[in-house]
Amino acid sequence: MVISQLIPFAKNQGISSATIATLGLVIGAFGNVSGRIVSGWLSDLMGRLNTLRGVLIISSIAMPALYWVGARVAGLYILIFIVYFCYGTQASVVPATIADFYGTRHAGTNYGLVFTAWGFAGILGPTIGGVLFDKYRNYGAAFHTAALLALIAFLCAVAARRPSSPVAARS
Repeated sequence: MVISQLIPFAKNQGISSATIATLGLVIGAFGNVSGRIVSGWLSDLMGRLNTLRGVLIISSIAMPALYWVGARVAGLYILIFIVYFCYGTQASVVPATIADFYGTRHAGTNYGLVFTAWGFAGILGPTIGGVLFDKYRNYGAAFHTAALLALIAFLCAVAARRPSSPVAARS
């Protein structure tokens, strides 16, 4: 949702499109790449599921915080970095987690299914954000809904257990 709604959100907060479109998007891209790079180290240190759990909790806090900072540009940039870092981490750790759970024999198909769901969410999230903005004339409900969805994803990650099937053990 943040990717598609960042510039409209900034405009709604009274920040010029040029201000957020230039530095904000660069900071977001840097956060995304940083998340992808650092997540390998984090998943080696903490485990893949714990890394995912961590960034989902951070996302559930950062999303409403992004709304709360409003027009304070420095805070907005920091939170843009954090949100994009979490996104990059998830994009990097999820494929390896799927291979851990189900083995590598059908990793492409398994990840393809998950990535299809991710793509659907990439359409649904901005749509929900836009509908909530249209209804309330601000982004508060959209960012709080995104936080709630991140919290639900966290709870799913907490409940996740590696299958005990012998197929999962084969690579």
